[in-house]
Amino acid sequence: MRQRIAVAFADRELRLLIAGTFLSAMLTTQMYSTFAIYMTDYVGVTKAEVGLLYTLNGGMVLALQMPAMTLIRSRGIRAILPWASLLSTVGFALIALASLPGAALAIFVITCAEMLFAPAHQATIAELAAPGARGRMFGVVGFAQLLGIALAPLTGGLLLDAIGQHSVALWLSLATLGLGQTFCLWRFARCPRTTGVTAP
Repeated sequence: MRQRIAVAFADRELRLLIAGTFLSAMLTTQMYSTFAIYMTDYVGVTKAEVGLLYTLNGGMVLALQMPAMTLIRSRGIRAILPWASLLSTVGFALIALASLPGAALAIFVITCAEMLFAPAHQATIAELAAPGARGRMFGVVGFAQLLGIALAPLTGGLLLDAIGQHSVALWLSLATLGLGQTFCLWRFARCPRTTGVTAP
């Protein structure tokens, strides 16, 4: 296992993609853990209103699939990743507005970013891998994603306990994950375009 991880991190493109994926999962999962607790316990929004915010997210996912795919095809899957990451960062920072309208605006921005990032990310993994190694490539990147998902509630919970009363500090701290993600994927997008990376 240790040897496989070493092989994965030996490739610069894959290393950047794994890091960006991990940070993306750490940030995105905050919307389904830290966000709900923060809105109900610290802002005073009801659970029904939080449900409406998640309904907005789901409705946008259904409505924006085709426009998002059109934009991804026109800009290129690699080029869209850092821009979607930056948009997500802005969205999470907007949660610091600490109100229901501010949260709705944040969800709108985050969902737009999600609709651009998710399909471009999956297509990038498939493009980067050698034809016979796509399953392993998805496994390696998927492991980084699952690790980020697992650590996200702990990270968000610790920050809530420490600075939950200070909305700007809390959400700007979490938004720094998005800045790291944006940097990694911006570097990834600037790498010489190659295909056929063999995952460990």
